[in-house]
Amino acid sequence: MKAYTGAALSGDPVRRALVALRDGPQRPAFGRSFAYVSGPAWGLLLDRFRPGWRQQARSGLDLPEMMPVPAARTANADAYGGPRLLVQETRAGREREERIATAVAATAENRGLRLPLTQMGLDFDPDRVSTAPDGSTIYHRITLRDRWGRVSAEGVGLRILPDFHTAFAPWPLPHGALQLTEGWRIEERPGGGARLIPPGP
Repeated sequence: MKAYTGAALSGDPVRRALVALRDGPQRPAFGRSFAYVSGPAWGLLLDRFRPGWRQQARSGLDLPEMMPVPAARTANADAYGGPRLLVQETRAGREREERIATAVAATAENRGLRLPLTQMGLDFDPDRVSTAPDGSTIYHRITLRDRWGRVSAEGVGLRILPDFHTAFAPWPLPHGALQLTEGWRIEERPGGGARLIPPGP
């Protein structure tokens, strides 16, 4: 919705929507890309053919119900550079799996810094988000805030578990990446990794 709103208020919404569609395939990750890549175009189409769609969306009506699009009668991958895309996507998929595996290993319970989440706030790059096999979300560029302070991670990534109650950052972190609230401290575990200890009573 935000991507559509930005395009609609830009003064040149059609151009903004076309640029988003053109540049979308170049994004390094597909996670969370739908709204940013095709959201403006879908919003403009709905403005034209389904007035009042925003109120309908708030009531729970989904995009396929508001704008049904039949599937193509025939699939012709060659017409869209299918063989070349297959090679590119296979290579990109392999590289993506390697990045995820590296991030999961670096943020494992016995290697990473355990971060409790109770009042979480975060800023992250939506183009650098991956999903681990266990459902954890890996943020390859993020600033995470909570009662204990803030941590910034870039590159190998920071992993937030599916329940959003715990995060793991690579440990040790670069100097200055972690800023603790007064009273909090780090305790390294004998078996590896570390955790945050809150202020004493």
